[in-house]
Amino acid sequence: PGIHHMPWVRPKRRPWPWEALCWAITKQLIESSRAAEIQRRIVRAWAPSYLPPDHEPPRRGRSPWPLRDVPSAAVIAGRAPAELASMDLSEGRSLALVRCAREVAAGRADLFDPDSDRRLRAIPEIGPWTIQCLGLGGRGEPDSLPAGALAYVKLVGYLAGLRRRATVEEVEEYFAPYAPFRGLAGAFALAVWHKAATGGPPLRRAPDP
Repeated sequence: PGIHHMPWVRPKRRPWPWEALCWAITKQLIESSRAAEIQRRIVRAWAPSYLPPDHEPPRRGRSPWPLRDVPSAAVIAGRAPAELASMDLSEGRSLALVRCAREVAAGRADLFDPDSDRRLRAIPEIGPWTIQCLGLGGRGEPDSLPAGALAYVKLVGYLAGLRRRATVEEVEEYFAPYAPFRGLAGAFALAVWHKAATGGPPLRRAPDP
């Protein structure tokens, strides 16, 4: 029903798999607004900027707005975890981001190749959700479903009538019939029913495993 209701929906993609991985790490277990601020600090601190050679001088009282890219893996690999922690990223995730960057910069992990995911999963703080975000947002894999995202545990709790947040396993079970397009199915479901799922009283947390 969601596809017929909103056929224009497309999952959000990142220009490069590295950007998808980097930003997924910054979003782990925190609010999107807080993660976005961390990302802005990283970009302001280390991102390369570009101005076209024929750009017009800024009008009086205004400054130019250069294009800014996400810092490369090589740039992040050269940073100390403490520098990232100073931007409000947790110590564990700061270390994980630097370690991932070093794997990518050294050529040991090719983010375009799913076979490299095993090397990333060996790094503490890098779990299935982060890899699924890389798959869906970085490589465009239609079956990658970030099942651990708060939006999905709320959504499935609403759609399945659980009257609580779903567990990750329940999210995966709910979308299993849509394989090999679980990521696409999830994107449509979020677009159509997200407001309904987040409205009303807060859903209770899922039971502990």
